[in-house]
Amino acid sequence: MTISSLCPQRLLVFPQYRRGHARAALAALEAAARAHRITTLALNVFGSNDGAQELYRSVGYVITSMRMQKELPSANVT
Repeated sequence: MTISSLCPQRLLVFPQYRRGHARAALAALEAAARAHRITTLALNVFGSNDGAQELYRSVGYVITSMRMQKELPSANVT
């Protein structure tokens, strides 16, 4: 079986450590993926997380999909 795509579920770097650690983690992830002949990396990012979006764009990620939602007011369902 060949795996060509990898989508990590969590990448978390606490704000006090955001001095290149996230970029280094992404580079290590990419190196490991290449070593296993994975050809595509995909990440989910919250729409409100501008910093992460900027980082991902700066290392070559592009938007491939978008999820939208709408909060509905509570209703008494009987």
